[in-house]
Amino acid sequence: MGTTFVGVLLCKVGRFVVNIGDSRVYCTYPDGRFIPVTKDHTLVNDLLKTGEITKEEAEFHPKKNVLTNALGVWDNVRIDIEEHPESISSFLICSDGLYGYVEHDVIKKVMTSKELSTTLKVRNLLNKALRVGGYDNITIILIELEASDNR
Repeated sequence: MGTTFVGVLLCKVGRFVVNIGDSRVYCTYPDGRFIPVTKDHTLVNDLLKTGEITKEEAEFHPKKNVLTNALGVWDNVRIDIEEHPESISSFLICSDGLYGYVEHDVIKKVMTSKELSTTLKVRNLLNKALRVGGYDNITIILIELEASDNR
């Protein structure tokens, strides 16, 4: 049994996202876009990339949680590291306990809300995952940046 790893490094030379497994980082941009910036290291994602299954088939695939890359399982682990130099309003770091149970559009609505504080966004997302029966662990970390933040 292995574990996933995902993280965000904010520094003066750039903003970097690191990913192993199927935990995710989403970015919210000043123009309202909300997109995942990590790629899941799963069997189903590999099947999607090769065109062997459709997005609809992937959603309910019995092996959608089978990892193809994780810490503690294989000797050779692939680490995805990407730089994100563009202006970003926030980073949402989460496990499949959130995105696997709460629809993307629902998460986006919370994340792009101007009325909710950072704390209320996290609580709102957690409550939504619990309400729909999130049986997996639910990890939610939200990093909101100021427009002038140059870390």
